[in-house]
Formats: sequence, structure tokens, C-alpha cells
Amino acid sequence: KIEVRVEPQAPTDPPRGATVDGNVYVVSLAPQGVSLTAQSAISTLLLRSASASGNSPVMPYRADASQPWTALETTRGGAHGYSSSFPGPGQFALAVTAVSEDGGGVPVLSLLLGAGVVLLVGLVVVLRPRTTEG
Repeated sequence: KIEVRVEPQAPTDPPRGATVDGNVYVVSLAPQGVSLTAQSAISTLLLRSASASGNSPVMPYRADASQPWTALETTRGGAHGYSSSFPGPGQFALAVTAVSEDGGGVPVLSLLLGAGVVLLVGLVVVLRPRTTEG
């Protein structure tokens, strides 16, 4: 049994030259040290942008807070959604290189939807049927 945990956190260490659009999501698997199958590489992570700025965000990822951020290939996945491959447990966010000028706060509904999407992706990874050789 693998348990997927998603914890939204306020951004404290954004990628260099970028602003995090919403929260940083920490995705973990329990028990720790669980390795994912090769099929997990086809899993997709979808995050919703917290602002409606015209800037196209990228999805930075790092395995843990001691690692540098790496930009994942990010594509638009809806009106305000952005998708990327799911490389495994770690920290994920949406980041833009210019500060949004919409002046609005962070919508709680958008953040909850983003966290729900992350959780659903995790469940897909965990519940994906595995084929056995033999």
C-alpha cells in the first residue's frame, strides 16, 4: 500500500528570478523510499494558476528543499491550468518570471482546486494497474 500526501505551503524560497503563483505543493509517498514504476513517467500533474495574469507560468520542481529548482516542461491544460510530467515526490509550484499586476489576492478556491488535482494525480499513480512479467 502506498499513501500519497499533498501539503500546500506558502512559498518561502522561490526559483531564482521568478515569483510563485500560489502555493508550493509538497508531494510525498509513504512509506518513504518507495520507488515508482516506469509507468509513473506517463503520469501528469495539473496545477491551476492562482492569478489570471497574461504571463505563462512554468512548473518548477525539486526533490526536496535542499535541491535547486528545475523547470519542468509545462503546457497549458485549460483556461488557467498548466500540466507537466510527474517526476516523483518533491516540491511543485507554478512560477512566473514577472510579477502579476492584477493586484488581487490569492483565491482560496483556486488553491483548493490545485491541491485536489495534485491529490488526484497521486491517486492515479498509486492505483495504476501494474503488469507483471512472467
